[in-house]
Amino acid sequence: MQKTIFLGSNNPSKISDYETYISDYRLCSPENLGIHIEIQENSYSLLENSQNKALKRAEASGLPTLAEDTGFFVNALRGKPGVSVKTWGGELKQPLSEEDFFDFVKEKFKSLSDRSCYFLTVVSLGFPDGTVVSISHKTLGNIDLSKIEQDFEKGYPMGALFVAEGRTQSRVELTLEERRKAMLPFVKKINELLKQYDNKITEIPT
Repeated sequence: MQKTIFLGSNNPSKISDYETYISDYRLCSPENLGIHIEIQENSYSLLENSQNKALKRAEASGLPTLAEDTGFFVNALRGKPGVSVKTWGGELKQPLSEEDFFDFVKEKFKSLSDRSCYFLTVVSLGFPDGTVVSISHKTLGNIDLSKIEQDFEKGYPMGALFVAEGRTQSRVELTLEERRKAMLPFVKKINELLKQYDNKITEIPT
């Protein structure tokens, strides 16, 4: 028996990250449980999208569920693309493949002198009884076009260009240990949230 949390993502990179972040709980993905539910992100609010995903997947799985929504905000573009990253704030009619999106972003930033930007992530913990709580984390940084020839990481097409404040390396240049260290403040917030609601996370057979 082990306390189990449903992770509302099939993104391999996100699953790997969360397995690193969380050690006190067993994590199940939609693929593990055979649950496939498409949730439309209709809100312009990261909080609303994150909470909606957490609650609907908690209802479908019967388990406490972690779900997140991330926005990317470019200061010179008045915050665009914001919440709708895949369609670049509605500019793209349909989401592109990761390869094409990577090329699209490179072209966007070539014309900008101010390439400061940030990621904002909201993580929500939802329960089958309708309870939902959230935390947020902001990562400030810049797009570094000197790294434009780098290959991107699957699941994180922006990771080859985005350099967090105080660093000189992009995500794809960091070692696994360096990535983990960089994410410690975010990881701490997630684990504090889980600890706070630990009494609502039940054990199920492994």
